Amino acid sequence: MTSPVRENINSTEQITDGLPTRDLNSLIVGCVVNSVFSFTAFTGNGLVLGTIWKTPSLHSPSHVLLFGLALSDFGVGFIVQPLYVICLLLEIITQKYLLVVWTAYRVTQAVFVSATVLTLTTVSIDRFLALYLHLRYPGVVTAKRATITLLTIWITSLAYALTGIANNDLHRVLCVFLISSSLLVNSFLYSMIFRIARHHQNQTQDQAHIYGGATLSRKRHRNAAVSMFVVFLLLCACYLPYLCVRIAIKHARWQIRIVRLALSWSGVLVYINSSLNPFVYCWRMRELRAAMKDFAKNHMFCNG
Repeated sequence: MTSPVRENINSTEQITDGLPTRDLNSLIVGCVVNSVFSFTAFTGNGLVLGTIWKTPSLHSPSHVLLFGLALSDFGVGFIVQPLYVICLLLEIITQKYLLVVWTAYRVTQAVFVSATVLTLTTVSIDRFLALYLHLRYPGVVTAKRATITLLTIWITSLAYALTGIANNDLHRVLCVFLISSSLLVNSFLYSMIFRIARHHQNQTQDQAHIYGGATLSRKRHRNAAVSMFVVFLLLCACYLPYLCVRIAIKHARWQIRIVRLALSWSGVLVYINSSLNPFVYCWRMRELRAAMKDFAKNHMFCNG
C-alpha cells in the first residue's frame, strides 16, 4: 500500500512538516533562476501589453488574442514566480512551506498556466480561420468576439484552478488532460494550416497577376501562422517535460525527493516559456516590433 506521504505528494504536491526538504543548493538555484525569469517575463510581456493597448492599429482580433496570451505570461512573471520564490525561501529558512502561501501559489499558477495554454490554442484556431475563411474572416472573427472568448478562457481557468482546492485528484487529471489535449489540438490545427498554405501557394503561382491584393493578404496570414507556430513549438519544448513527469508519477514508484525535484524543475521550465514568447514576437512580427520600439521610446525612455 502506498504511504500517506507518498500519496499526498503524488496528488497534491503540498509540502508538510514531515516531508524531507530538497537539497539546499537546489533551493538556492531555484530562487535565482525563478527571480531572473520572473523579471524577464514581467518586463517583456509588460512591454507587449502596453504596446498593443496604446496602438490603435493593433486592436485587431488576432492582436486581442495575442494581448490575452501576453497577459497570462505577464501574470506568471508578476505573480506566480514571485510566490514560488517565497515558497522556496521559506523552505530554506524554516524547512517547511507556509500553507497559505503555498495554496496561493498553486491556485495562481493553475489560473495563469491554464490561461496560457487555452489562449494559445485559441490563437491557433484564429490563424486557421484566417486562412480557411480568407475574405470571410473579418466578418466572422471580430475584436469583440475575441474579447468575449478571452473572458470565457479566464473564467474556465479560474474554475480549473479551484479544483486544486476542492478535489486534488480531479485537478491532477484535468491538468494532464488540459496540456495533452491542447498539444494535440494545436498539432492538428497547424497541420491543417500548412496544408491550406501549400494549396494557396500553388494558386499564387498561377494567379498572382490577377489577384494581387488577395495574394498579399494570404501571405500575411501565412506569416502570422508561422510566427505562432514557433510560439507553439516553444510551448511544446517547455510543457512536454512537465507532462511526462506528471504521467510518470502516476505509474512509477519514485522516491519523494526525486518526485519533488522532477516536478519543481519541469515546472520551472513551464514558467520560462513565459519569458521566451516576447522574444519570438519581436523576432517574427514586424508590425508589433516597430510598435514596441515606438512605445518604449515614447512611454519608457522619454525625458519628460
